[in-house]
Amino acid sequence: MADVEVIQTLIDEYATGHPAERHPRPRPVIEAAYFGTSSASFILIATKRGEPVGFGAWRKVFDMFWAKPGGEMDGLYVRPVHRGRGIAISIVAAICADIRSEGGTFLRATYTEDVARLYERVAIGNDQRECHLSASAFQAVADLAGCGARELVRRLPTKRLNYVVPAQTG
Repeated sequence: MADVEVIQTLIDEYATGHPAERHPRPRPVIEAAYFGTSSASFILIATKRGEPVGFGAWRKVFDMFWAKPGGEMDGLYVRPVHRGRGIAISIVAAICADIRSEGGTFLRATYTEDVARLYERVAIGNDQRECHLSASAFQAVADLAGCGARELVRRLPTKRLNYVVPAQTG
């Protein structure tokens, strides 16, 4: 399966500088994690002209305090030569749409300084570099999946929409 090789390559690049950088990631383990009958996570691969340029991975979670299903970001990576072009936020929007299609209503993520500006622009962050994108802000970002990078960045919702209950449809 060619996707497994692409995922392995992207994860290996993402692990550069991480303590697990040289840790083996056997193909059967990666394949089971993302394509197995009880997969651990969902993964989306971003491409530009057919070339893989990054990925986002997420898993289902349940927030017991708010009694709501959602998703938690496992990883977000864009190859260095493709950064600064809106690919990361495009991946986040696609993940929000994916979570919503699975019945989720929020995205939770931990993040590092290099993506703090992106995450904290729209999500509620804290000193531990964990953020939540929820309520109307989550719905607005999910609606942006598939938009071009410039349009997506222009239409990002404000943080305050994390406190606004989305209108009921149907």
